[in-house]
Amino acid sequence: MKNIRLTTFEVVSTLSIIGLGPILLSYPQNAAKEFGSATVLHYLYITALVFLFAIILYKLYKPFEGKNIFDISNFLGGKALESIFGTLLATYLLILSVSTIHEFGQDIKNMMFPNSLVSEINLFLTIGILFGIYTGIRGLFRTGRNNIFTTINWLDINVCSTI
Repeated sequence: MKNIRLTTFEVVSTLSIIGLGPILLSYPQNAAKEFGSATVLHYLYITALVFLFAIILYKLYKPFEGKNIFDISNFLGGKALESIFGTLLATYLLILSVSTIHEFGQDIKNMMFPNSLVSEINLFLTIGILFGIYTGIRGLFRTGRNNIFTTINWLDINVCSTI
């Protein structure tokens, strides 16, 4: 396996996309319901916080550009911290992936396929995930880099449409 180096912009964009997903699905409706006529001001406030968060992430990752999280943990605590972090990360990702796939499959079943089995839907989701793994992490990060602007524009359109 060759060593893959990601730029800081690709890492920050992908992490931002991961965090923005749940917000984008529920923000416009909840904001209009909660804030009423102050939705635009709240939107500007949230946008400023997101950009501040992205700048902080960029500054934190700048000294470690081209290194992954395991290199950083090895730098901070040696092999012991790297092993502990690897075990914790693998356990967390396993639990998170299983629960997320099941919950997402259940939601899709309830909304679109009430007569289908959850296991069938989960199978298709897993095939999509395996396709993403097969195309490689570099392709996924490039997708995140390209989609960050589309995602922000989509949020702009949704918020403006609720006013």
